[in-house]
Amino acid sequence: ATVVLVGLIFLNRVVFQYIRFMFFGLYKPSGARSDLGFSDVKEIFAYVPQVRVPGHPMPTLICNVNNIDRELIGWNDPTYGVNAHNVLYDIPELSEKKIFSEIYHWPPEGKQ
Repeated sequence: ATVVLVGLIFLNRVVFQYIRFMFFGLYKPSGARSDLGFSDVKEIFAYVPQVRVPGHPMPTLICNVNNIDRELIGWNDPTYGVNAHNVLYDIPELSEKKIFSEIYHWPPEGKQ
């Protein structure tokens, strides 16, 4: 009887918890939901893949940024623009092969 009881406790604590996690997750939100959207915050930036190269004043972009607002990158080169710091345009064959990611941003209607 003791072995059966220990087995049931083990099933409940380990196996059933794992199965419940697989189907329902463990996340429980805290706090109140905000009606403030990503596009409503002027000081927020998108994750744009880039790398800092020693000796260069600006980061080098390693993705296609043609489908986002330039303000989401987080920096700007007023003289040459951001595409002057994009690896896609350093080697023309790279942009044709589509080996780097493209990033997109779809602002809500009326926010464009």
